[in-house]
Amino acid sequence: MSYFRVNIVVDWEHQSIQLTDPPRGVVRWTIKFNPYNVVEGDDLMAITLTDTQKVSVSITPVDAKGNAARVDGVPFWSTGDLSVLAVVPADNGLSAEVFALGPLGVTQVIVTADADLGEGVKPITGILDVTVIGGEAVALTVNTGVPEEQ
Repeated sequence: MSYFRVNIVVDWEHQSIQLTDPPRGVVRWTIKFNPYNVVEGDDLMAITLTDTQKVSVSITPVDAKGNAARVDGVPFWSTGDLSVLAVVPADNGLSAEVFALGPLGVTQVIVTADADLGEGVKPITGILDVTVIGGEAVALTVNTGVPEEQ
């Protein structure tokens, strides 16, 4: 097996991909786009919302082998910037609604749970990176300069 490095530029809006300095030879790629702009990878989760959107999020506790696991108590949800996002968790803490509040920015949704099912506490954390962008234009603002003589 041969290994090589490539640079990939992904344009989510137009759902296109561009390789910079593509490798020589035969390469097989599988790249899938989804309607929610969610990117998943090695402990990486990210989503882009417009300033008028909300999204449902949920957690699935898993063990070291990826099997379903339990947590002790109700997970705690928060956000890195209360001016950009609001997080409203469900009663059981396994899901939440995330609301963009209007200001644009990049922040995180953070959920913490207790993995120790006994008397102790072993916190585990999940993080969702959220980018809030401007939505579609709905009106035009007309700006003027300073009036002057002709």
